[in-house]
Order: sequence, then structure tokens, then C-alpha cells
Amino acid sequence: MKKSTANRRPARLVAFMMIATILLCIIAFSAGGWQSMTNAQKGDESDFSDNIYANNNIIIPQENITQQITKYYNYLTGAEIEKDKLLLRKTAFVMSTKTPLFGISAADIVIEMPTESYENRLLVYTDSINTVGKIGSLAPTRSYISSMLASFGGLLVANGNDDTIKKDSVILDGKFMDLSKLTEYSYKEKNDCVYTNNDLIKSGISNEGFASHESSVPTVPYIISTDEKYATSGDVSAQNIHLVFSEGEKSTLSYSTEKGCYTFFKNEKALTDILYNTELTYKNVFVLFADSVTYEKEDKTELVMNTASGGRGYYARDGVAEEITWTCDASGKMTFKNREGAILTVGSGNSYIGFMKSSQIDNFSIK
Repeated sequence: MKKSTANRRPARLVAFMMIATILLCIIAFSAGGWQSMTNAQKGDESDFSDNIYANNNIIIPQENITQQITKYYNYLTGAEIEKDKLLLRKTAFVMSTKTPLFGISAADIVIEMPTESYENRLLVYTDSINTVGKIGSLAPTRSYISSMLASFGGLLVANGNDDTIKKDSVILDGKFMDLSKLTEYSYKEKNDCVYTNNDLIKSGISNEGFASHESSVPTVPYIISTDEKYATSGDVSAQNIHLVFSEGEKSTLSYSTEKGCYTFFKNEKALTDILYNTELTYKNVFVLFADSVTYEKEDKTELVMNTASGGRGYYARDGVAEEITWTCDASGKMTFKNREGAILTVGSGNSYIGFMKSSQIDNFSIK
């Protein structure tokens, strides 16, 4: 009997090892299957992460997050876009308010800045050059206009630079298509107005070696909520916003409940994109007060806006506004903040940004 028992011990040991191996396999398979199920429920971890953070300035309502599909957003407007457009470099055209405007209604952002004369400049951000057959008329840039690229990215397109005081204060290597020098990518019409179009700009980007894409998504001064129910926390009525830059430069943004946006009026006349016969309208309106200096020269005066000064401002949407502040860091990047000091969250859609001299705050009204 002892011999028989001894002979069975190796067999029992082998059986025990086999059972243990089977149990380990079952546990590993179950864990792997559970993990696969969890990943399937969540969506692929990288996709889910991209869905939320493909744009670092976009807030997506939790109920609108599609876990199985990565979404991408226009970093200036919050509109959903295709992946191949995420890093597509915006084109920022400098235009004059005193000449006919073409191709401006498709802009993501329009930034208005004063000069010492009765002629403001518009910095028009768009990625729609592929569909715009005529753009302009184009005006010269200035250092304080060009400085906006630090906050919004893009390729600057202008008809030269008429800044004589701070002309070289903003470095634009590889980011400035100067059509006063690269004349083959523009053309003139009556009154010597300078225009361009989609084919000319694309040729200029290709032939002159300008980058067509950003290396990363630019960080803009605010956060965009894609929530259709978004509402500003403001408590200031903002049906009509008046910016009086000078006697010959008066801008009004007038809200229409029916349209759900602000119409841009210049000297009491609605500005129109002649190419599309469309009035200029905006979902968001920002007004920023900045320090400035007017230099007196022998033959003229020249205004220089200090776009790094920071200061007060307003953000308006849906006929309501809130007071904000804005700052600028050493690299030239602006940040917009709400009254609590947090980065400002805004609704999706296109925007108008108007810079006014701090000394002209009494020329501004909102009601």
C-alpha cells in the first residue's frame, strides 16, 4: 500500500499543476476580456483623449462627446472641422475700412484697429481662401497689427508696412507675405486698390516657401464652449455697442434677436461683403482698451497701439455683455479673463474684436 501511495504522488502533483495552469489562463483571459470590454465601452483611450483635447481651448458638453469618433474643431470658432484642417494655417489679411471689401464675410475673426488718420485697419482671419475668388482691398500692416499673430497664429498678408516708428519690433520670419514686394500674387483695380484671390495666395505659399500648416494648434486668448445652450454670465445690456474712434470712424455692432448675431455698421451704414452681397455679422463681440502713443513727426503724426499693455474690456453675445480684463505675456500672447480672474469662456461662432485707445473710453458706449 505504501508503494502504491508513493507512486500516485507524482501523478497528483502533475494534475495539481495542470489545474493551476488552467485557472491562471482563465483568470488572464477574463481580465483581458474585461479590459477589452472596458476599452470598447470607453472607446479607444487615445481616440477618447483626442476627442476632448485635440483642441486645447475647446470645451465639449459631456452629453455631446461621441466616444467612438474623434472630433476636431476650428480653434478660432469652435466649429467642427475635418482632421486635415486642424493644423491648416489661417490666412490673416490686412484691409482698410475706407475701400470696398471683398471676401471678408467668411472670416473667423475680424480685428479692428485704429490709425492716426480717419482710416481703421481690419485684420481678417480666414481659412476659406480655397473658395474665395477675390480678397481685399489690402492695406499695409503695422507692428501692433502684426502682433496679433502671437495670439491667433496664421500667415499675414498685407500690402507692405507703413509703420515707421516700431516697424521691426515684431519678428515675422516666414509669416508675412508682403504683396508690395511679391507683386505677382496681387493685382490692382481702380483707385489703385490692391486685391488678391485664392489661386494667387496658394501660388505664393507654394512658390515662396511659406508653411501651409501650423506645427501645433495655436493657443488663443479664450476657451470656446461648443454647448448650444451656452450663455454669457454678463449682466450688462448689449443690444448696441458703439466705438467712436474718430469723427470719420464710428463702428457699431447691433444685435438682432431674429438673426442671433451682431451686424457690423460703419458710420451708420452696414458693412457689406461686395463679393457675396452679404452684411458682416458676428456671434461674439470683444472690445479691448489698450494704451497708445501718438508720435509727432515733421511731416505727420503716427499712432502706435500698445497691444501688450493689457487692460479692461467687454465680451458680448446674445445681446448681453460682461466686463473682462486682458493681459499679455512676454511672448506677446494675450489672455482674456472674466471678473473672477479665470480664463474667459465664450460661445462658438465667428468674432469681432475692436481695439480702442484707453484714453477714448468715454467714446465707447454699450446699451
